[in-house]
Amino acid sequence: MPSNPESGNLKAAVIHGTAIVVAALIGVGGTIFVASKTGRLTTPSDTRELQKDREENTRLKRENSGLQQENASLRDEIAQCKTPSATPSSPPNESSAQVEAVGNFVSRLDGCEKSAGAVTCAVRVTNTKQDRLVRLYNDRVSMIDSAGNEQKPSVVRFGASTNMIPAWFAQTILPTNIPVKVSVRFEGVEPDVSGLARLALGFEWGPITGDTDKVQIEFRNIPLH
Repeated sequence: MPSNPESGNLKAAVIHGTAIVVAALIGVGGTIFVASKTGRLTTPSDTRELQKDREENTRLKRENSGLQQENASLRDEIAQCKTPSATPSSPPNESSAQVEAVGNFVSRLDGCEKSAGAVTCAVRVTNTKQDRLVRLYNDRVSMIDSAGNEQKPSVVRFGASTNMIPAWFAQTILPTNIPVKVSVRFEGVEPDVSGLARLALGFEWGPITGDTDKVQIEFRNIPLH
């Protein structure tokens, strides 16, 4: 059967066209091009750059996630800083915290102790004016215990001075702004007494006879240790 010249020419054209495409894909110098999904031809170098971009994008996503977590942690810390902390309350009836300021005297109760049927209370007195000789009289010192019993002291110590019944008072010089210790002792306290409802101390200064300056210090609700 005689060959069809047109068919031969078509095959030759296809082969020729294929060779041109292959030559175009190989390119000059043997560089191979790869067709991308967009239809654009890319080289291996382009592929490597694309891979680097993808890796960089992944790294940036991880860093962004880490920064978001740090930011959330910082917000929590800031919120905690803004929350006011609870102020611890002082124990009730804490005698050591009792301070009384009357006139030019500041008195601090250090506490009262019960032992062998007697109660001893310790106070520190500070004179805020010039040095002066001050007296602490027996009849101006008293206590009322938790059972309602009122008593006068058996011993009063004021600085270096000790006053024991039947003496009238103990006295000492109070220097300016220097605390001086006072100790008063009450005997015959009932066994079931657990505290003092009131402790009163009366100070005087000036001439023993005639007009004197006086100040009365009181402490209340004192637990016994």
